Amino acid sequence: VSVKNLLIVTTTLTPKVFLSVFMSVKEIIIVLKKLADGAGINHAYLELLLKVTGIAYLVEIVKNVCMDAGNSALASKTELAGKVSIAILAIPLITNVVSLIGSVI
Repeated sequence: VSVKNLLIVTTTLTPKVFLSVFMSVKEIIIVLKKLADGAGINHAYLELLLKVTGIAYLVEIVKNVCMDAGNSALASKTELAGKVSIAILAIPLITNVVSLIGSVI
């Protein structure tokens, strides 16, 4: 198998794979929105959940690419950046939980 043939196969299949994945994700989001509506959950929390999940998957993919390229230091930094990003996104939720606990106590 030549490199040229591998590149042709990769560039042909990659968009199809991503399109398939995105269509599946779209269906998952629709189901989650219906569940949130049925349970009376604020869409802001669902949006936060989706953002955190997206960051986690993206960081995992980038980390694996870095590891495959032999750059474990960059992989570690990528993972740290993802964790910090998720923590920053969670601040409003944590604030609400603390306020709720404070009002109950």
